[in-house]
Amino acid sequence: MTHCISRVLVLLLAASLTVATQTSADKERRHPPGHEPPPSPSTPPPSPPPPQSPPPPPPASPPPSPSPPPTTSSPPPPLSPPPPHSPPPPTPGPPPPHTTPAPPPKHPHPHPPPKRVALSLAVNGVVLCQSCLNVGTKSLIGATPLKGVKVGLVCENGQYKSYSGKSGRFSFFVGYFDFRRYDPVKSCRVLLISSSSGYCSRKTFINYSRFGAMLRFDGRARGIMFYSVRPLAFAPSRPCYRAKPKPKH
Repeated sequence: MTHCISRVLVLLLAASLTVATQTSADKERRHPPGHEPPPSPSTPPPSPPPPQSPPPPPPASPPPSPSPPPTTSSPPPPLSPPPPHSPPPPTPGPPPPHTTPAPPPKHPHPHPPPKRVALSLAVNGVVLCQSCLNVGTKSLIGATPLKGVKVGLVCENGQYKSYSGKSGRFSFFVGYFDFRRYDPVKSCRVLLISSSSGYCSRKTFINYSRFGAMLRFDGRARGIMFYSVRPLAFAPSRPCYRAKPKPKH
């Protein structure tokens, strides 16, 4: 309450100062300096204004009412897109002119892969009859060729037979031998099977004639791989006949 009264007094004082300022300004405007009017005789001074009662205090404003809680409304459902507009069917135009298709470009024919050469196997050897003077040894001094001997070539992928000729030589020929899977040096052996001579029919151990001789590579020519074995030998089945020396007379 005291604050309101002091505020009203300040307002009244400001209003009186404003009125006094305006009155002095009007006087100066009517009577400029240098032409002051003569003072009126015996003019009583103005009486002060009666004190005014302070205005009643402003009515108390009611407390602000609480604002209603915000209401959340669900968003409107999305609008369905309009149905697609199907364009009108195109009008049939004139048929395209008949053109002959261009021939495809010619590409050079690739070279065919090189043909795989089928290799063959050839094995050569000789059969001898050991001299009766060297029976029991590995010496072939004085040995003679033996004809008609049955010889066998035994490999891991097959067995083959051959016969010796007049000079005691024999040979085997195996066409299209699978050299990729089998190495003749490791997978093949040559051995004696039977003799054509009743006199020289005992198998010897010379160059493994009894159990199988190992092959030796000699070379390649015209798709043939050549191998050979050391000489094989039979020995006489009877001891040598030696003539007794004649006594001296």
